[in-house]
Amino acid sequence: PVKKLGILKILKEFHDLPRPAQESLLKDLYKYSEEVRLVIENRVIGAADFSDLVGKMERETVGKVRRRRIPNGRTVNAIVSSAKKSRAPYDVMMQLEQLAYQGFIEFLNTYGGGPDSFLDHGPRHLSAYLKLVKRFVPKEQQEDVILEVKQYLLDSNNMLTDYVDDVFTEETGMMINRL
Repeated sequence: PVKKLGILKILKEFHDLPRPAQESLLKDLYKYSEEVRLVIENRVIGAADFSDLVGKMERETVGKVRRRRIPNGRTVNAIVSSAKKSRAPYDVMMQLEQLAYQGFIEFLNTYGGGPDSFLDHGPRHLSAYLKLVKRFVPKEQQEDVILEVKQYLLDSNNMLTDYVDDVFTEETGMMINRL
């Protein structure tokens, strides 16, 4: 059986490596995946370019709906998870969550229905977006952002709206009055 070394042992061994070996390991980790690259850039440099991740979310959500394809909930959640693990700034997280909820709602609204899971995905990402708005958007701008979301939801009326309406009301305290 392989014995677990633990992070303290690994850190000690890493620091004992000669500098070229440390650099080589870091280069290998950097190339391992997009997620690891973002973690390293954001943690070491303090900034990372998340535009590829935002583009990936756009293609997976509203981009797919425009091409008459179904967004994949697992892929959407994996993108959000990558951003969280990379400690993406709030504005990036807001973009990702907005694209996520809009992708699921757009699909349901455009086609009048869809996979049952979309009835959970849309509200969950809407909730995450509104929580980010309340936490990070300056108070004087929050109402405008929330009213934009409300209008978006009112315009998206060709679907079962109870779940998104409930989340909107729960997060904002505002009712959505549909005719």
